[in-house]
Amino acid sequence: MLQRMISSIVVVALASVAFAQQPPKIVPVGKSEKSESNEAIRAALKLRISSVNFKDISLKDAIEFLRDVTGANIHVNWRAIEKSGVDRDTKLDFHVRDVSLEKALNLVLGDSSIDLAWVIDDGVIEISTAEAIRDITCIKIYDVRDLLEAKWADRKEEMLMTVISEFIDPASWVQNGGKCVMTCHDGKLIVQQAAVNHQAIASLLEGLRQFRDESKSNVRSAGGQAASGTGEIGVRR
Repeated sequence: MLQRMISSIVVVALASVAFAQQPPKIVPVGKSEKSESNEAIRAALKLRISSVNFKDISLKDAIEFLRDVTGANIHVNWRAIEKSGVDRDTKLDFHVRDVSLEKALNLVLGDSSIDLAWVIDDGVIEISTAEAIRDITCIKIYDVRDLLEAKWADRKEEMLMTVISEFIDPASWVQNGGKCVMTCHDGKLIVQQAAVNHQAIASLLEGLRQFRDESKSNVRSAGGQAASGTGEIGVRR
């Protein structure tokens, strides 16, 4: 079942990154004020902006415009950005219509000579250099018992970890020369990774759950149709 689920999920692999040797913080994944605030900011990222018209606008003003027009909680690590050689007065020049906040952010940050990035942390969109964001790792614990069948559970755990390590920033995992690790125990997936990669892992797990639910629904529908067909044959006889 899990193999079919995995084959039906398309995950965009993130860029390879390097990680700093600092103790990671441990963050359990579950219903909490933090997870709810993160859900709120994810909803804000989907907000549509009718027009983004930047002509000779500074990077600082562009980010402030996005913050004001959407009400999103955005924090910029100007110290790290300017240390990398990007000035907050760097000029931007582009015009797009009807885009999401997420797309607008990517356009603004991608218009720089230095690789800038953003990540969601405790209900805040943190903007910094891609290197600074990827240097910060934390440990998250994911409850994946619902994705594992009782039979051959150990094998299913191994398959799930394999697909995560193959599709989510492969170079970052310790078996591929990186520094990040992952294990599974009693249906709990314990992962040390960068925040941006944790977002990708959460999206992958959610995709697997959606596929599982759709598969169950299709099986029930097929069963109902088969039962109905049998009944019709009985009447005709």
